[in-house]
Amino acid sequence: MIFEYNTPEDDDDDSGDSGNSGTLILDATCAPQNIEYPQDINLLNQCREDREGIVDEICFSYNLKKPRMYRVNARKDYLSLAKCKKRTGKKIRKAIKAQLQYVRRDLRYIDEFIAQDIEFEQKQLDRIEVIRKVYEQQDYMYCNNTHVVSGRIVSISQPYIRPIIRGKAKDPTEFGAKLDISIDNGFARIEKLSIIRSMQRERSAHRCCRKLLRASWSLS
Repeated sequence: MIFEYNTPEDDDDDSGDSGNSGTLILDATCAPQNIEYPQDINLLNQCREDREGIVDEICFSYNLKKPRMYRVNARKDYLSLAKCKKRTGKKIRKAIKAQLQYVRRDLRYIDEFIAQDIEFEQKQLDRIEVIRKVYEQQDYMYCNNTHVVSGRIVSISQPYIRPIIRGKAKDPTEFGAKLDISIDNGFARIEKLSIIRSMQRERSAHRCCRKLLRASWSLS
């Protein structure tokens, strides 16, 4: 998007120099993050594995007996879909339902540890909060038979990343921070850096008005 603006007329200026003062280039782009393309079954499987790791660390630290978590069955159920060449909707829902049940069981064990006043590391608490949020989102989408949820988490290790619809033929959806960049007189400036999706047209118009106002101040 390119805008050209004129210098304001100044009656006190005797030089008579008027005309275009330059070209303003505005663009909105995405800084993609290096993450795996999110799939519901993969996110739930990672949640389950992280939960199992946290439970193992707690049991080892406090010399507790490991609870039954059916790890072999859970891994087998995940691989039955991950290695399947033809994934039908029925198979996907069945696998997601099984992983939701495994994650729900692990969450119950974590809640029991918390009720026993067992101390967790801050890193473990942060990961538990992310996993709990992913479970709530996946359970909501499964029960309502939808793939849309507000603030959807697409990465366990980077939960702040949000999908951005770009509309490209090759990659219609990108994952990362959105950048609003302006180029004026050869200088590039980052006007906005955000991970929250916004209306590109409204933001571009706002940047244009701000740039024009800044130009008028510098020439006055």
